[in-house]
Amino acid sequence: MEMRKYPKKGECIIGTTYGDWLIIKEAPDNKHNETQCKVKCKCGFIKNLELTKLKNGRSSRCKACTYKNNIIDLKLRTKDYSGKTFHNWKVEEKLGRGNYTIKSYFTEYRLKHTCGEISTIRDFYKFRKKGIRCWKCKPKKK
Repeated sequence: MEMRKYPKKGECIIGTTYGDWLIIKEAPDNKHNETQCKVKCKCGFIKNLELTKLKNGRSSRCKACTYKNNIIDLKLRTKDYSGKTFHNWKVEEKLGRGNYTIKSYFTEYRLKHTCGEISTIRDFYKFRKKGIRCWKCKPKKK
């Protein structure tokens, strides 16, 4: 039997679920002497994970399932602002979706300024707060 510096804080109880993770067996401790469990995500992905991360909620699913979940949330939150006006720009149409990555998800819109200038934007949430300047009718420097 191996001698430990410190007593073991927790045991991996096989069959316990934390979020989408299911503990399937105990794994060897990591280099910091933390208890690790071999876990399986609902999608079938298997990895060794520290028991403390499972218990305190820092990990509830694998990266692939997190990605899928974030994309679904972002699709549901995207509204169609066609016909509405923000900062002298009228939203003419929603052009479609852009990148499907976790860090940069956007929907493209075509806008028309009161002076007739047409522009396409990607990040509508920033636009609603700050607006964008029209290059056709902006004040000229003297």
